[in-house]
Amino acid sequence: MKIAKEFSEFENLQLALESYEQQADPESRFIYVLDKLIPILNIYNDAGRSWKKDEITLQMLLDKKVDKIAKDPDLNSIFQELVILLQGHETELFHIIKDDTIK
Repeated sequence: MKIAKEFSEFENLQLALESYEQQADPESRFIYVLDKLIPILNIYNDAGRSWKKDEITLQMLLDKKVDKIAKDPDLNSIFQELVILLQGHETELFHIIKDDTIK
């Protein structure tokens, strides 16, 4: 780990990073999940600009985040409420795939 080599004198930092990476305790899982939620909140507050620019759909976001966020039950319940909010503003926040097939 690069940080461990550069900051070898900070043993507590190394232990905290290892705990985070292994998600060895409730605190490290909480921080891991929070790291997944914060970008969603930031992009939401930016009116979904990067989701639209990068052509991210709500389903793509959910596919990537659901399993990771489920690791902390408290934050998962907040995430479920956030999903409801995102669904209510999906057309404003996300790339929408248009079905151009002729029927």
